[in-house]
Amino acid sequence: MVATRRVGGIAFDMYGTVVDVGAVADACKEIAPSPRVYQLAPKQMKLKKEKILFVSSNSFDVVGAKSFGFKVCWINRSGAPLDPLGPTPDLVVRSFDELEASLT
Repeated sequence: MVATRRVGGIAFDMYGTVVDVGAVADACKEIAPSPRVYQLAPKQMKLKKEKILFVSSNSFDVVGAKSFGFKVCWINRSGAPLDPLGPTPDLVVRSFDELEASLT
C-alpha cells in the first residue's frame, strides 16, 4: 500500500490506516476491540503503549484503544456522539488536516 499522507512522521493510506507498521488483526485472529489486536502495535513498533497515538474514525476502536492504554484521536467526520459508557478520547478532530494542525 502506498502512503497518501504523513502526519507527524507516520504514514497513512487513503482510509486512515497506518501503513508503516503492519499491525493487522488477522495476525492474532481477533477483532477490535479485543486487547490482543491493540497489543500488536507496541510490539511491532517497539514502543510503550503510552507513546502511541491511536487514530481512528470508528468509535468502537476509540473505546477499545483508550481502554487498552493508548493515547487516542477520534476523527469524527460526522459529529457523531461517542459511546457514553466508554472512555473519552484524548483528541477529537473532524479531519486529517485538523489532526495535522493539532500535532504541529
